[in-house]
Amino acid sequence: MFFSGFKISYGASLTTCGIVAAIFGIDFGITRSIASATDVKLLTCTGTQTIDYSPGLTLTPQQTNFTADGSFPLCESSDSTLKSGSFEFKGQGEYTCDLNSSKKSTATYNWNNGKSSTVTFTTTESVRGVSETVYTSIGQVTGGEFVGAKVELEAVSASLEPEQCLTAEGVTQLKGAITLTFVQL
Repeated sequence: MFFSGFKISYGASLTTCGIVAAIFGIDFGITRSIASATDVKLLTCTGTQTIDYSPGLTLTPQQTNFTADGSFPLCESSDSTLKSGSFEFKGQGEYTCDLNSSKKSTATYNWNNGKSSTVTFTTTESVRGVSETVYTSIGQVTGGEFVGAKVELEAVSASLEPEQCLTAEGVTQLKGAITLTFVQL
């Protein structure tokens, strides 16, 4: 066995697996990846985010505004001055509890070196587990540092409780671990 010194608990949370995957760069192949063996990785950051929805997400598609903010305390980059970052962005679109969307959204990532990167995301896909949802957003850097790079944002959040989706208020907030990757194709 490859991890002979570790005791495996089958009740381990997907959140724990997601955090470990983010820290060590493990890809479980749940979602498609933008990177291939010939691509140059420009940036990988791990951190956390909070997304607020108004009105809350329900089973019925409806126009929803969202605000996302988060931080990346740990970044590895081809730019040796870039070590960490943060972001806040807002968007709107027609969303439901399934989180899948082909809506465009734009985020600006502010780096510790005083530079920033503006990213336009064009698609989001989600894979729902028993207790967590992994969603992946794909886009491109459209301004600032690393312009032209392809971008993948993978987030692990607690799965939406079906009963919350049935309420009038819906799901108003998601929190979780995130990994941001920029590659030059």
